[in-house]
Amino acid sequence: MGLLVVAPAVLAQDALLANRLERIRKKYDGIGLAVVAVKNDSIIYEQAFGLMNREDSVALRPGDVFRIASVSKTFVATAIMQLVEEELLSLDDDVNRFLDFISRRDSIRIRYLLRLCWIKVI
Repeated sequence: MGLLVVAPAVLAQDALLANRLERIRKKYDGIGLAVVAVKNDSIIYEQAFGLMNREDSVALRPGDVFRIASVSKTFVATAIMQLVEEELLSLDDDVNRFLDFISRRDSIRIRYLLRLCWIKVI
């Protein structure tokens, strides 16, 4: 077991951030809010606010799983379009260039996958 020494200034910043996040959750009448910040593959901040289940008053905890459904499509499509803007990939690139798929004879273009996300691309 190790010893973790935390400076008072760090604790004050965490408390300030926690206070701000809790105010945001309440302002928008959110049931629960979970936040994680990662830097260099290490979690530097993780906190949960509010409830996981309002009916049973179950508190939300860091690590609880959310069902985000199709929200991830928009997130991935936005990240892809940012890579296109930075010219790190093209909408006409074959997906097999990046993923280890065994595909059909026809290539699967990034453009085609974005259409599945209902994103209008040129």
